[in-house]
Amino acid sequence: MKRKYIEDAPSENHQSLESAIFQDNIDIGEEIVVDDSKSGNVTCDEKEKNIESNDEPCTPLLLPTSVPNFERETFTGQIDFDSKATKNVMADEKEQKICFDVATQTLPLPIMSIDNFENDDAGVNFYTRLETFSQFFLVLQTLGPAAYCLNYVYDDVTDIGVPDQLFLVLMKLRRHTINFELSLFFKISEKTVENVFHTWILFMSYQWREIDIWPSKDIVKCFSPSDFKLKFPNTRVIVDIVECPIRKPKLKESQKATYSASENKYTVKTLVGITPSGVVSYVSQAYNGSTSDSEIVEESTDSLLNLCDPGDSIMIVAGKGSDGQDVFVHKNIKVDQPDPINISSCLGKRNEMSCAAVGRHKKVSSGRVHIEPIIRQAKTFRILTERMNSSETKLASHITFVCFMLCNFKTSVVPNRV
Repeated sequence: MKRKYIEDAPSENHQSLESAIFQDNIDIGEEIVVDDSKSGNVTCDEKEKNIESNDEPCTPLLLPTSVPNFERETFTGQIDFDSKATKNVMADEKEQKICFDVATQTLPLPIMSIDNFENDDAGVNFYTRLETFSQFFLVLQTLGPAAYCLNYVYDDVTDIGVPDQLFLVLMKLRRHTINFELSLFFKISEKTVENVFHTWILFMSYQWREIDIWPSKDIVKCFSPSDFKLKFPNTRVIVDIVECPIRKPKLKESQKATYSASENKYTVKTLVGITPSGVVSYVSQAYNGSTSDSEIVEESTDSLLNLCDPGDSIMIVAGKGSDGQDVFVHKNIKVDQPDPINISSCLGKRNEMSCAAVGRHKKVSSGRVHIEPIIRQAKTFRILTERMNSSETKLASHITFVCFMLCNFKTSVVPNRV
């Protein structure tokens, strides 16, 4: 490269270093030797003498190959300047820009956010038992705008969004996941997990109980399977007992009250009713496991009487000593249930049950084909099949109701022909 020096310029037109940089005859990247020993106009001979007298040569100045642009609005992260001062300035600019980005960016999504399953219906079904991603938000929509302004049981929750709160609750119902694992999935504390679950179970139960899930007689007849409609044209609801296991209580009184002799473990019982087409239309409160089926039916009499019309028929498939005919007869409501079998009488007399009684027993027992698939579907929520802890047992009535209500969002599993 051709080297040009400031001292070669005529003395009368000598200019400063700054103006010399931008002269037309000097290119960026050229070296310029500057003599700071003297100022003013000097001759070439005097300059040579000064250079010879100095032990150290003049320090050359290497101009930057490009001019930094300090007016850029965004930092690109690519700095390649030879000037150390320029590098320091751009480093400060980079640090300020990074701090600004961190302060304004959105928080990263938790590991198990529902937004991560937008295109993964199989994942939604695995963790919530709902069929699709859009069905999840349909469930959220049925809860109304109140879901976004809840009064939590404990402290207010601000570190997890409303859709993810519902996702957390459904995960706990479906997988029966412990609070510690959920806290890791959603990056919140275990106390927040308990707060969200307790609040949402109560909210969903109370909110959905305000909905009239008892269909009219015409709707029941319209959607009943054809075979069932011929056998039982007036049946309004099919009821059965559902038992859910719980952990052994600490108090002996509670142990005695919740122990179920039929299941040989500690349980809570619930009376569940469905329409012949497989829609859950009635869920009672939870009872202790030691309570007999007949007692539960009698306890639910008042609510069922208020729902049924004269001439309706209720099918009871529990078949464990419950006799609901007497309690419903005064309102002209028929009860279809299997005839109780006296085992001791049958051992003495082989023909104790007539052929007509056996036929009727089989006919009424066919109602299990309708209600048992719904119960199996509800029990895909593991919280109903695995032992509930003490805090979950206190919410057993609400948990059971919510699980059976979630079955109404799924495709019916009752066959059209029985």
